[in-house]
Amino acid sequence: MGEAGTILKTTDLGATWAPLTSGTTTTLHGVYLFDPNEGVAVGEQGLILRTTDGGAIWRTVASGVKDNQ
Repeated sequence: MGEAGTILKTTDLGATWAPLTSGTTTTLHGVYLFDPNEGVAVGEQGLILRTTDGGAIWRTVASGVKDNQ
């Protein structure tokens, strides 16, 4: 996770990592996975991304926040 919208995924307990397309270049700060398919990522300017397919597609969720305060 991080710089320029980078999200990495592992399916082998961290032995290898593959980049996913997040659809943003905004810096991301955290990710939480509810299960193998559903999760959210959060970043600068109130960005929230959600996936329901294991990270194949990330969609923006409105947060109502426009800055980092």
